[in-house]
Amino acid sequence: MRVLILEDNHNLAYGLKSALVHSGCSVEVLHDDKQEAGILKYKNYDLLLLDLGVPGLNGTGLLRRLRQHNKTLPVLIISARDQLDQRIEGVDLAADDYLCKPFDLNEVVARAKELILKKSRLCLKAC
Repeated sequence: MRVLILEDNHNLAYGLKSALVHSGCSVEVLHDDKQEAGILKYKNYDLLLLDLGVPGLNGTGLLRRLRQHNKTLPVLIISARDQLDQRIEGVDLAADDYLCKPFDLNEVVARAKELILKKSRLCLKAC
């Protein structure tokens, strides 16, 4: 299971990475918008953990473009944007799940695994 984390807070990103690696995932971390164009090309990831508040990055715009290019990559938004309208916007943009900061790492791992399993089940049904 390959996970891409886009999170500018280095401590949080590596805490997430550690928890996901401990649960059996392979994880790559990006901290800024410099590789944004490349994210849209990644097709070999099973999940994207996306922080909407990365400086220099329009997280909702990235999600919109990602869905235009890769409709099947599960996206779990992890954001300090905790207002109801912000959470609804994330889901309306086709995020698969939305967690508000602060959160428990165990919950992130559980939701990440579920999204990956859900994608796997959908792929098996399509085959």
